Amino acid sequence: MKGIKVLKYPLAALYIGVIFSIIAWGIPLFNEGDHPLARLGKSWQKHVSSVPFRYLGLWQGWAMFAPNPSKLNLGIEIILEHQDRQIKIISMPRLSQMPKWEAYKRERHRKFLGNLRKDSQKATWPRAAQYFRGLHDDPQNPIVRIDLIRKWSSVKIPKDPKASLDRPQHTYLDKSYMFYSWEKQ
Repeated sequence: MKGIKVLKYPLAALYIGVIFSIIAWGIPLFNEGDHPLARLGKSWQKHVSSVPFRYLGLWQGWAMFAPNPSKLNLGIEIILEHQDRQIKIISMPRLSQMPKWEAYKRERHRKFLGNLRKDSQKATWPRAAQYFRGLHDDPQNPIVRIDLIRKWSSVKIPKDPKASLDRPQHTYLDKSYMFYSWEKQ
């Protein structure tokens, strides 16, 4: 069958799609003014550029940038309690404390845990608890309780930007809240 040869080369089609999305995202297509073409241009540009990024898992969000960067350090802990009352605490990985390659490999898991803490993800909490149970369960000493805990602290802007802190600011997660708990019946 003659026709589009792109389907014979799916990786090439992917590259072309990503390049097209990046270009479409950057073009100021009718973005000035408040006429119908400007609204259409903005909506088209947003749709065309975001779909491949979201599908490929490349969209990072812009919450950390100005004008309103986050003023919180956030984290999550999973507390697993075994039948013999042994407790295991799993903390959200901190990228700054890992070698670069390890941080790159674990970013997706860190992002998952970072999103898990949100109330909008409430439907995923029971399944996430069972996932951690499956990872760390021991048939001789089964897990009987799992607690998911939000941890956070306020980011304090130093008065003197050149002054050093006693320890890195990301270790000050001084507030916590248990947002989900599972117990074996």
